Order: sequence, then structure tokens, then C-alpha cells
Amino acid sequence: IRTAHLDRLGVRVGRPDGSVHGAIFAWSAVHADGAHARERAIDVVSRTYQQDFTPMADRYLVAGDPDQVLARLRQYHEAGAEHVVIATAAGSARERLDMATLFAAEVAPVVRSW
Repeated sequence: IRTAHLDRLGVRVGRPDGSVHGAIFAWSAVHADGAHARERAIDVVSRTYQQDFTPMADRYLVAGDPDQVLARLRQYHEAGAEHVVIATAAGSARERLDMATLFAAEVAPVVRSW
């Protein structure tokens, strides 16, 4: 459902026009090696939810190299997401820091320009 449709529904029940904003929460892993990022994300999320996340990975995870992550976030943006909340799918504090650093350097500046 696009946010414009939700906004129209909100107006019908008394919310101000333009008050509905799209957002996405996503587990994410970014690494120079996109396949490695995907594997890490699947591993961390599978352990978190205690089930094999492999069949759902491409639908629900934002994982890959910076360009792949940007392409996935662009899909969400085009669907109406104005805000993104990322949970870093990392197995250690060092890995989380490395992913956050790469995300901040190569992904975030592009996303902010949208």
C-alpha cells in the first residue's frame, strides 16, 4: 500500500492531509563483498529468530555491497519510505563498527540526497 493511499484514508478519519509518512525497519549488512554481507545477515537473523532465514533473505534483508544496499533502499524509497531504521546484522562489535563505517561512508550520503 502506497503512503498516498494511507494518507487519504487518514484524512477520511480526521488526520491532517500529508500526515502519513512511510518508513521501513530492516536488518542490514553491508560489506565490500556482497555475498559475504548476505551470508552474515542470514546467519545473524537466523540465530536471532531461531529459524533458517535463507528463503526469506532476498525479500526482507537489505544486504550486499554498498551498491546492492543502495539499490534495495531505493526500492523502498520509491515505494514511499521516507525513513529507514537499520538493524545491523553483525556477529561482533568489530563487525558492526566496520559495517556502520562503510554504510556511513558509501550508503548514507546517497540516501540523504534522495
